[in-house]
Amino acid sequence: MFPGTLFLVMLASIIANSFVQFLEWFLVLRTEDYKEKMEKIETANQKIEDLKQKLIPKISDKEDTASIKKKQQKLEENLKEQKEFVKKLNTELSVSRLKSTVATAVVMIFSFGYLSSWFGGIVVGKIPFTPFGLVQGITHRGLSGEDYTDCSFLFVYVLTSMAMRSNLQKWLGIKQPANGGMPSLFDTSSWQEELSKNK
Repeated sequence: MFPGTLFLVMLASIIANSFVQFLEWFLVLRTEDYKEKMEKIETANQKIEDLKQKLIPKISDKEDTASIKKKQQKLEENLKEQKEFVKKLNTELSVSRLKSTVATAVVMIFSFGYLSSWFGGIVVGKIPFTPFGLVQGITHRGLSGEDYTDCSFLFVYVLTSMAMRSNLQKWLGIKQPANGGMPSLFDTSSWQEELSKNK
């Protein structure tokens, strides 16, 4: 185990995630269409919050129960329309981000193959405890021996990727839909899938 190896794996993760984020920005996030849709989603979400507040019935002496009920029904219809509108926009955003998803898939496959050829089977770190069964599939992947405190490059790569992605988006001021968009192919689940194929 060499400290330099651990640093190289972390550096590779930072570079790969930065490149993926740049691809996503270049292909999708910088476009006027994406920005326009994001603005519409924000506006619609604000309207949804306002409508939810108005749905709380306020009894007035000047209004009878039927009048209040009619207003509530109208508000509920508007709320439903706004939710459907947001759902539609999120779907359109997911479709528009398809090309960046394909590009990041290519980067993921290339970087995984390259890193495996350099760091496969090498202990890059030590874990201060013995991980439980499921986690061992990532922490000890590709390593020989039964010392499960040994750490493979994959575990370091995944942890660094998870930390870097959200921070990169924050630093770059990138806004993501609240419940839209396609998941990153650098998520842990994607890496586990790719690794199971090479098992």
